Amino acid sequence: MTLKLYHCKRARSVRPLWTLEEMGLDYELITMPFPPRYLAKEFKQINPLGTVPALVNGNLVMTESAGICQYLVDKYGPTNLAVGKDEADYGNYLNWLHRSDATLTFPQTLVLRYTRLEPEAQRNPQVANDYRKWFLYRGFELIFWYGTMGKSHTDSLRTTELFSCYKELHRMVRTEFWNTYD
Repeated sequence: MTLKLYHCKRARSVRPLWTLEEMGLDYELITMPFPPRYLAKEFKQINPLGTVPALVNGNLVMTESAGICQYLVDKYGPTNLAVGKDEADYGNYLNWLHRSDATLTFPQTLVLRYTRLEPEAQRNPQVANDYRKWFLYRGFELIFWYGTMGKSHTDSLRTTELFSCYKELHRMVRTEFWNTYD
């Protein structure tokens, strides 16, 4: 049975796409225009919310990016992308894996909304700046935690790292995001 991943460029669907690629799994990629709920309305037959990603495996349809990644590494592993259930860091691994959506997506959404998506008159720079800082602090927690493991970022690649925002954090710090990031 072929795995099908419904995807949009520059969306959270890159997380399971990257996981599929890293694991070398066979899959069919269906790339749609963003946002699919408006520009690919037939996709709502797969996911009534019209959001990506969506992974279809037989009768199973999954729509949460972190959950899809966990499903893939658990079902189709073993793989070095997962921390084993018997490893000391297993609980931390799950915490950080799901933190991407549970904690980090919210501030990113508000920054995008109030800097790019709302009509000019409804944009709110104060909200955007507040949540930029909030996001950065949460990202630094990840960097600190990873550093306490006695590893550098290049020592290993785990599923949590596929989408935990290192690149974005580095860019924001490098460009003095406090004044220039938008």
